[in-house]
Amino acid sequence: SASSRITIRDARDCFAVLRSTLTPREIAIVRHACRIAGAAFAAVEDEIRPGMSEREVAAMLRSRLADRGHDRCDGFAYCMSGPNAARAFAAFQHSTPREVQPGECLLLHCNSYCGGFWTDVSRTFSIGAVPAAQRSAFDAILEARRAAFAAVRPGACASAVDRAARDVMQRAGLGEWFRHGTGHGVGFAAIDHDARPRIHPRSEDVLEPGMIFNIEPAAYVPGAWGIRHCDMALVTGDGAEWLT
Repeated sequence: SASSRITIRDARDCFAVLRSTLTPREIAIVRHACRIAGAAFAAVEDEIRPGMSEREVAAMLRSRLADRGHDRCDGFAYCMSGPNAARAFAAFQHSTPREVQPGECLLLHCNSYCGGFWTDVSRTFSIGAVPAAQRSAFDAILEARRAAFAAVRPGACASAVDRAARDVMQRAGLGEWFRHGTGHGVGFAAIDHDARPRIHPRSEDVLEPGMIFNIEPAAYVPGAWGIRHCDMALVTGDGAEWLT
Protein backbone atom coordinates (compact mmCIF):
# COMPACT_ATOMS: atom_id res chain seq x y z
CA SER A 1 0.00 0.00 0.00
CA ALA A 2 0.98 3.64 -0.35
CA SER A 3 1.14 4.06 3.42
CA SER A 4 3.85 1.40 3.69
CA ARG A 5 6.20 3.62 1.66
CA ILE A 6 5.67 6.69 3.84
CA THR A 7 8.52 7.82 6.10
CA ILE A 8 7.65 10.17 8.95
CA ARG A 9 10.30 12.74 9.80
CA ASP A 10 10.48 15.48 12.42
CA ALA A 11 10.10 18.83 10.64
CA ARG A 12 10.67 21.08 13.65
CA ASP A 13 14.22 21.95 12.66
CA CYS A 14 13.11 22.77 9.11
CA PHE A 15 10.39 25.08 10.38
CA ALA A 16 12.80 26.71 12.84
CA VAL A 17 15.05 27.65 9.93
CA LEU A 18 12.12 29.00 7.91
CA ARG A 19 10.92 31.09 10.86
CA SER A 20 14.38 32.57 11.48
CA THR A 21 14.21 35.01 8.54
CA LEU A 22 11.23 37.31 8.07
CA THR A 23 9.79 38.64 4.84
CA PRO A 24 9.68 42.42 4.14
CA ARG A 25 5.97 42.43 5.02
CA GLU A 26 6.60 40.63 8.31
CA ILE A 27 9.49 42.95 9.16
CA ALA A 28 7.22 45.95 8.58
CA ILE A 29 4.70 44.58 11.08
CA VAL A 30 7.42 43.98 13.68
CA ARG A 31 8.65 47.55 13.14
CA HIS A 32 5.15 48.85 13.84
CA ALA A 33 4.87 46.69 16.96
CA CYS A 34 8.20 48.10 18.15
CA ARG A 35 6.99 51.67 17.61
CA ILE A 36 3.92 50.97 19.73
CA ALA A 37 6.05 49.47 22.52
CA GLY A 38 8.47 52.41 22.36
CA ALA A 39 5.64 54.91 22.69
CA ALA A 40 4.25 52.96 25.65
CA PHE A 41 7.58 53.05 27.51
CA ALA A 42 7.95 56.77 26.80
CA ALA A 43 4.44 57.44 28.09
CA VAL A 44 4.94 55.72 31.45
CA GLU A 45 8.45 57.00 32.09
CA ASP A 46 7.28 60.21 33.75
CA GLU A 47 4.39 58.56 35.59
CA ILE A 48 6.27 56.06 37.74
CA ARG A 49 6.27 57.18 41.37
CA PRO A 50 7.62 55.78 44.64
CA GLY A 51 4.89 53.92 46.48
CA MET A 52 3.34 52.47 43.33
CA SER A 53 3.23 48.67 43.32
CA GLU A 54 5.02 46.63 40.69
CA ARG A 55 1.64 45.43 39.47
CA GLU A 56 0.39 49.00 39.08
CA VAL A 57 3.44 49.97 37.01
CA ALA A 58 3.09 46.87 34.82
CA ALA A 59 -0.63 47.53 34.28
CA MET A 60 0.14 51.12 33.33
CA LEU A 61 2.54 49.96 30.61
CA ARG A 62 0.21 47.28 29.30
CA SER A 63 -2.69 49.72 29.02
CA ARG A 64 -0.70 51.63 26.42
CA LEU A 65 0.14 48.69 24.16
CA ALA A 66 -3.12 48.91 22.20
CA ASP A 67 -3.13 50.69 18.85
CA ARG A 68 -6.34 52.40 17.84
CA GLY A 69 -5.49 51.88 14.18
CA HIS A 70 -5.17 48.12 14.53
CA ASP A 71 -7.49 45.64 16.25
CA ARG A 72 -4.83 43.03 17.04
CA CYS A 73 -2.41 44.88 19.32
CA ASP A 74 -1.85 44.07 22.98
CA GLY A 75 0.73 42.26 25.06
CA PHE A 76 2.15 41.54 28.47
CA ALA A 77 4.09 43.78 30.83
CA TYR A 78 6.06 42.91 33.96
CA CYS A 79 7.70 45.08 36.60
CA MET A 80 10.39 43.95 39.04
CA SER A 81 11.96 46.39 41.47
CA GLY A 82 14.84 46.40 43.94
CA PRO A 83 15.82 42.87 45.03
CA ASN A 84 12.96 41.37 43.00
CA ALA A 85 14.71 42.52 39.82
CA ALA A 86 17.63 40.25 40.73
CA ARG A 87 15.36 37.31 39.79
CA ALA A 88 14.41 38.70 36.37
CA PHE A 89 16.77 36.27 34.62
CA ALA A 90 14.37 33.40 35.33
CA ALA A 91 12.31 31.68 32.64
CA PHE A 92 9.27 33.75 33.58
CA GLN A 93 8.72 37.33 34.80
CA HIS A 94 6.58 38.14 37.81
CA SER A 95 5.11 41.42 39.09
CA THR A 96 4.30 41.56 42.80
CA PRO A 97 2.42 43.91 45.18
CA ARG A 98 5.81 45.24 46.35
CA GLU A 99 5.94 49.04 46.40
CA VAL A 100 8.67 50.79 44.44
CA GLN A 101 11.12 52.58 46.74
CA PRO A 102 13.26 55.69 46.14
CA GLY A 103 16.90 55.07 45.30
CA GLU A 104 16.43 51.70 43.60
CA CYS A 105 16.19 50.30 40.10
CA LEU A 106 12.96 49.23 38.46
CA LEU A 107 13.14 46.71 35.62
CA LEU A 108 10.18 46.98 33.24
CA HIS A 109 9.72 44.22 30.66
CA CYS A 110 7.32 44.05 27.74
CA ASN A 111 6.26 41.38 25.25
CA SER A 112 3.74 43.05 22.97
CA TYR A 113 2.23 41.99 19.67
CA CYS A 114 0.68 43.53 16.60
CA GLY A 115 -0.81 41.64 13.68
CA GLY A 116 0.48 38.34 15.03
CA PHE A 117 4.13 39.39 15.50
CA TRP A 118 5.85 39.97 18.83
CA THR A 119 8.35 42.27 20.51
CA ASP A 120 10.75 41.69 23.41
CA VAL A 121 11.80 44.91 25.14
CA SER A 122 13.17 45.73 28.60
CA ARG A 123 14.18 49.01 30.19
CA THR A 124 15.54 49.77 33.65
CA PHE A 125 14.52 53.02 35.33
CA SER A 126 15.95 54.64 38.44
CA ILE A 127 13.63 56.02 41.09
CA GLY A 128 15.69 59.05 42.03
CA ALA A 129 19.45 58.79 42.46
CA VAL A 130 20.89 55.26 42.47
CA PRO A 131 24.10 53.99 44.12
CA ALA A 132 27.31 54.36 42.12
CA ALA A 133 27.71 50.58 41.67
CA GLN A 134 24.36 50.32 39.92
CA ARG A 135 25.07 53.38 37.79
CA SER A 136 28.38 51.83 36.76
CA ALA A 137 26.68 48.53 35.93
CA PHE A 138 24.10 50.30 33.78
CA ASP A 139 26.86 52.07 31.84
CA ALA A 140 28.62 48.72 31.26
CA ILE A 141 25.37 47.15 30.05
CA LEU A 142 24.88 49.94 27.51
CA GLU A 143 28.49 49.49 26.35
CA ALA A 144 27.89 45.74 25.98
CA ARG A 145 24.78 46.52 23.94
CA ARG A 146 26.77 48.72 21.56
CA ALA A 147 29.55 46.12 21.23
CA ALA A 148 27.08 43.35 20.39
CA PHE A 149 25.32 45.47 17.79
CA ALA A 150 28.64 46.36 16.15
CA ALA A 151 29.30 42.63 15.66
CA VAL A 152 26.05 42.03 13.76
CA ARG A 153 26.37 41.52 10.01
CA PRO A 154 25.39 38.85 7.46
CA GLY A 155 27.66 35.82 7.79
CA ALA A 156 28.69 36.62 11.37
CA CYS A 157 28.50 33.84 13.95
CA ALA A 158 25.83 34.40 16.59
CA SER A 159 28.37 33.31 19.21
CA ALA A 160 30.61 36.25 18.19
CA VAL A 161 27.78 38.67 18.98
CA ASP A 162 27.41 37.09 22.40
CA ARG A 163 31.15 37.22 22.96
CA ALA A 164 31.29 40.94 22.12
CA ALA A 165 28.75 41.70 24.85
CA ARG A 166 30.14 39.21 27.35
CA ASP A 167 33.71 40.53 27.03
CA VAL A 168 32.51 44.00 28.05
CA MET A 169 30.68 42.60 31.05
CA GLN A 170 33.73 40.57 32.10
CA ARG A 171 36.00 43.61 31.92
CA ALA A 172 33.53 45.53 34.06
CA GLY A 173 33.65 42.78 36.71
CA LEU A 174 30.05 41.77 36.01
CA GLY A 175 30.61 38.54 34.10
CA GLU A 176 29.26 36.24 36.81
CA TRP A 177 26.08 38.30 37.06
CA PHE A 178 25.31 38.14 33.34
CA ARG A 179 23.30 34.96 33.73
CA HIS A 180 21.80 34.22 30.30
CA GLY A 181 22.57 34.43 26.61
CA THR A 182 22.80 37.79 24.88
CA GLY A 183 19.67 37.13 22.82
CA HIS A 184 17.42 34.94 20.71
CA GLY A 185 15.15 35.19 17.71
CA VAL A 186 12.05 37.37 18.12
CA GLY A 187 8.93 37.77 16.03
CA PHE A 188 6.83 34.61 15.92
CA ALA A 189 6.50 34.13 19.70
CA ALA A 190 6.48 36.20 22.85
CA ILE A 191 9.59 34.48 24.21
CA ASP A 192 11.34 31.47 22.68
CA HIS A 193 14.94 31.14 23.88
CA ASP A 194 15.53 28.46 21.25
CA ALA A 195 14.32 30.65 18.35
CA ARG A 196 17.08 31.22 15.80
CA PRO A 197 19.38 32.99 15.78
CA ARG A 198 20.37 31.89 19.27
CA ILE A 199 22.85 34.44 20.63
CA HIS A 200 24.82 32.53 23.24
CA PRO A 201 28.42 31.28 23.69
CA ARG A 202 27.90 27.84 22.08
CA SER A 203 25.56 28.84 19.28
CA GLU A 204 26.41 27.56 15.81
CA ASP A 205 23.86 29.83 14.11
CA VAL A 206 25.05 32.17 11.35
CA LEU A 207 23.34 35.53 10.85
CA GLU A 208 21.38 36.16 7.65
CA PRO A 209 19.51 39.20 6.30
CA GLY A 210 15.94 39.25 7.61
CA MET A 211 16.75 37.78 11.00
CA ILE A 212 15.36 39.69 13.99
CA PHE A 213 16.61 39.05 17.51
CA ASN A 214 16.98 40.76 20.83
CA ILE A 215 20.18 42.02 22.43
CA GLU A 216 19.75 41.93 26.20
CA PRO A 217 22.92 42.31 28.29
CA ALA A 218 22.11 42.34 31.98
CA ALA A 219 23.42 41.98 35.52
CA TYR A 220 21.55 40.33 38.39
CA VAL A 221 23.03 40.52 41.89
CA PRO A 222 21.15 38.07 44.16
CA GLY A 223 19.12 39.74 46.89
CA ALA A 224 20.17 43.22 45.78
CA TRP A 225 19.26 44.43 42.30
CA GLY A 226 18.88 43.56 38.64
CA ILE A 227 19.45 45.68 35.54
CA ARG A 228 18.63 44.69 31.95
CA HIS A 229 18.43 46.60 28.70
CA CYS A 230 16.75 44.63 25.90
CA ASP A 231 16.50 45.95 22.35
CA MET A 232 15.57 44.31 19.06
CA ALA A 233 17.88 44.30 16.03
CA LEU A 234 17.37 43.40 12.36
CA VAL A 235 20.12 41.89 10.22
CA THR A 236 20.24 43.87 6.98
CA GLY A 237 22.05 43.22 3.71
CA ASP A 238 25.23 44.92 4.92
CA GLY A 239 24.93 45.23 8.68
CA ALA A 240 22.18 45.78 11.21
CA GLU A 241 19.34 48.12 12.16
CA TRP A 242 17.91 48.88 15.57
CA LEU A 243 14.17 48.31 15.71
CA THR A 244 13.85 49.70 19.26
